[in-house]
Amino acid sequence: MEKNDLVERVRDTNDRRVVRIHVLEKGHRIIEEVIQKRQQYLGEVLENFTGEQTETLIDLLNLLHDQMKIVNEK
Repeated sequence: MEKNDLVERVRDTNDRRVVRIHVLEKGHRIIEEVIQKRQQYLGEVLENFTGEQTETLIDLLNLLHDQMKIVNEK
């Protein structure tokens, strides 16, 4: 990824064992493209859902997310 100019490694000035990864502009562009394509795909998948089915799915996903947060806080 570094060779493809997607990220760069940056060493910590206080602790040479620490290496941070910074996403470069080209990396950000690729991330945005992937997000857009996933959103388009999901839109196509949900195209034939009724409004009620979409709302139910959203409610269930929110419930799942809330439960995941509770479990992770333990």
